[in-house]
Amino acid sequence: MDSPVNVTVRFLLVNVLRKAEDRAAAERQLVADRKKSAKTARIREVFGVEFGKPTQTPTNELTKAHYETWTHGANGEKKNHARHNYWKTSLKDFKDLQVPFVDEISVAYSYETLRAHEAGGEGNVLKDVDTLEVIRRLDNFALGMNKNYGIALHRRPIPADKKERWLRDRRFANDNDYVHYDFRNDYVSVNLYFYLKEGRVTFTLEDSSVSEAIRDEGWEAISEKAKDTEGE
Repeated sequence: MDSPVNVTVRFLLVNVLRKAEDRAAAERQLVADRKKSAKTARIREVFGVEFGKPTQTPTNELTKAHYETWTHGANGEKKNHARHNYWKTSLKDFKDLQVPFVDEISVAYSYETLRAHEAGGEGNVLKDVDTLEVIRRLDNFALGMNKNYGIALHRRPIPADKKERWLRDRRFANDNDYVHYDFRNDYVSVNLYFYLKEGRVTFTLEDSSVSEAIRDEGWEAISEKAKDTEGE
């Protein structure tokens, strides 16, 4: 106090500093390990459905479905037009995992080997559930998926110029406004959307190892000429 100049004295607690540094290093290592693990993560079973194995459900208990693919020629005509047949079924009493606001899950199977390729569904959010509560439940679901399956499903940041309005009232959202959670590696793809204006949630989980089988099994060429004749 008798010094002619201002004096500042600081005490550094080395042990506290080292513990904080060790804790931060451990957290960084944990994140790095999880990212590395997520690159090779696979989802073997979800909703009571085994992926990568033929289902034991007979085809007479499944529904035949299809989608069409084609390319465009130089004059805009359709080329390589084909129908890809597959099987599907609905799970009304799915097990283990409950996707928030989704009340029915459908499963798609490859046409010949009957391997589960995709599980997904959608549902509506009640109007009295606000946006923050919806996001909280979806966040918790994503964390549960990550813990159970070693993936890294994450929510993409909400654009800063839209965040305040989105969180205030989803009724004023534009048609393209949504909250998106996603994860993808070489084996599995997971997407979860919350469409604000519609108050709708959609979920899909895809086994990438069966994608080629879905395209090739049940492949059926479509002749545009024959199709036009049939239409006449």
